[in-house]
Amino acid sequence: MQANAAIVDSGSCGANLTWTLDEEGTLTISGTGPMDFFASSVLGTNSIRKVVIEEGVTTICESAFAQQWWLKSVSIPASVTHIEEYAFYQCNGLTSVVIGTNVTNIEEGAFGNCFNLTSVTLGSKVANIGESAFLSCSSLTKLTIPASVKIIDKSAFYSCNNLTNVRFAVQTGWSRYSSSTATSGTAISSTDLANAS
Repeated sequence: MQANAAIVDSGSCGANLTWTLDEEGTLTISGTGPMDFFASSVLGTNSIRKVVIEEGVTTICESAFAQQWWLKSVSIPASVTHIEEYAFYQCNGLTSVVIGTNVTNIEEGAFGNCFNLTSVTLGSKVANIGESAFLSCSSLTKLTIPASVKIIDKSAFYSCNNLTNVRFAVQTGWSRYSSSTATSGTAISSTDLANAS
């Protein structure tokens, strides 16, 4: 049996949340409730390879994992409902992400400048895709917008230069959507978006 990797650092990131970092670069968030504060930048920008957010965590806080350039993998559980501003901003090593099934809000810049992100799976309860949420995710080529989405804010997919295939599960019932800015800088034609405004 392989021994567990040794813990090299630890701390708290909420009233009922703790974090640990092991020698292999796995950062684990444990407990219940929202992440009130956490800045992984204090650990350096090359120390985290994998993030495991355990069931019970409800919010990923602002800038939590921003600029973790070596981060390759993240696990977002069903308990998470909000991904706050710039949570994974400029995580250039991140290639795919599955948004938890109960996430309703992906806030401003949450995955902005994740240049190597090729696959994004949006959960069935996402209602709001915030401003610049996927800004400059230039490796992203296709995306399905679930029926739960009511708001796609400005520049949400700005400069996603290779995004050519977007499927809207529904084409009515939008609260806010701007085809002129949400996907500006992509290769999507206005025809593809005409029925979603």
